[in-house]
Amino acid sequence: MLIFKLFRKDEWLKFKASGRTDGAPIDVSDGFIHFSKASQVKETAAKHFKGEKDLVLVSCDADNLKPDLKWEISRGGDLFPHLYRHLLLKDIRELVYVFEESWKKNNFFNEGLITFVDVYIPIQRMQDWSNSLLLLNNLPYMKKINIIGLRGDVGKVSLGFQGTNNTFFNILNEKGYKLKQVNDEFILIKK
Repeated sequence: MLIFKLFRKDEWLKFKASGRTDGAPIDVSDGFIHFSKASQVKETAAKHFKGEKDLVLVSCDADNLKPDLKWEISRGGDLFPHLYRHLLLKDIRELVYVFEESWKKNNFFNEGLITFVDVYIPIQRMQDWSNSLLLLNNLPYMKKINIIGLRGDVGKVSLGFQGTNNTFFNILNEKGYKLKQVNDEFILIKK
């Protein structure tokens, strides 16, 4: 089961730089790191992060945090996951950048969200096609790659990945690529 943790952008950047965190000031004060189930994230965001513009949402596999993860009664008598140790960067299963408007979307925090996007890949040499497919296949959270077609100087693939478009764009950016949007189409470009 996936559980979720919201960070303010500055908290996330410190965590990313050090590789571990004790959480936000409230987590440090309470002696454990507060997490939420998917169904609890929107309420947590509205209650504790109202007015915040840039937040980072991470997911972790609850089973991988045992035995330090405890389910305890909290807000409204509901069970919440609390982590009684440092959270390590390697514990993060997925990272999603969250903006205030996203809280209003009913399906944003559903577990197992799979997003599909069609991508054109410019080809100067056949090796470009092979390298691009290898890159995409090795990306984290990539669930499915369907080759739609290959013609001369361009190939087209349909990609299915876990998470949102922002997640996918950020991962590509870290690998030195970006997607250029032209109307409703995306083109893979090496930066």
